[in-house]
Amino acid sequence: LAISYQLEPLMESRLDERMSEPLWPILCAVHLFNSLTPLSMVSILRPALRDLKKDNDATAAAKETNDHDNAQNKKQPAIWTGRDQTLSDIFWAIGAIITIIGNFAEIVGHEFDGWVYLPKSESSSGWTNFVFCLGLCGGMSGLAAAVTPTNTKKVALAFLPTVLVALVPVTLGWSQSIKPIVFSCQGLASGLGAHAVGSAFGSHWPWLYFVQSFNIVRNASRIQSTGIQALHLMTSCFGFFSYTVPFVLSVNKRTKSTPLWIVLLVSAASVYLGGALENYIASTEWGQSTGIY
Repeated sequence: LAISYQLEPLMESRLDERMSEPLWPILCAVHLFNSLTPLSMVSILRPALRDLKKDNDATAAAKETNDHDNAQNKKQPAIWTGRDQTLSDIFWAIGAIITIIGNFAEIVGHEFDGWVYLPKSESSSGWTNFVFCLGLCGGMSGLAAAVTPTNTKKVALAFLPTVLVALVPVTLGWSQSIKPIVFSCQGLASGLGAHAVGSAFGSHWPWLYFVQSFNIVRNASRIQSTGIQALHLMTSCFGFFSYTVPFVLSVNKRTKSTPLWIVLLVSAASVYLGGALENYIASTEWGQSTGIY
């Protein structure tokens, strides 16, 4: 909150008089907090991946010692070397840094808009929105690459969506008409990231992360269509949830093997409950008071 008030000069006269004093600092503070959640994701997955690779290496070494059949030996998992770990750490850092830069660009855009989120606002269609979209793609590309850092084809595929998003404004310009292309690239990057983590840990929970995109897209559309700015609080809630809960469940030994049907059920429930909570906020007197239409 203290940092939020320090950023007030960025808004100058852009702060809409219909935005109540308590709301915009809270929105800014929540966004600032949420902008660092990629670090939480890295702190969850990086050590878990390192331990997983060590376990695989120990298993491979034991089998190699007790098995003299060369054909069988060739099928054992590759040893996770120091070079692998270094490359993985580099991709973790790239993904986290790109995502954080994108998140802070979104905050700057909101500051320029006076924290009013509209279809033609800076944070929705300006250059800060482009950096934000690029950050979302880059973060998941880094995640997918960090899981298989020495597989050149998989690393190239992981960063393909990010490269496409970066090339979009150069070739087509940045406008609302190209958003479907950008959203498709974001979906591809999220899918690749979820698949990479799920395959590494033998878990379906990363797809809960992927499903949260439905919550976030619905939330953004509802804010712009209704003008109720209080709904903007839910955006950060969905973001924090998506970067933490699915990956904690993916690496926890008690939960990572949860059947797919339960994961799908929980994912559907999260979308339903997210929409229900938005409906409740929009129906309250406080929620209605933050409407700008």
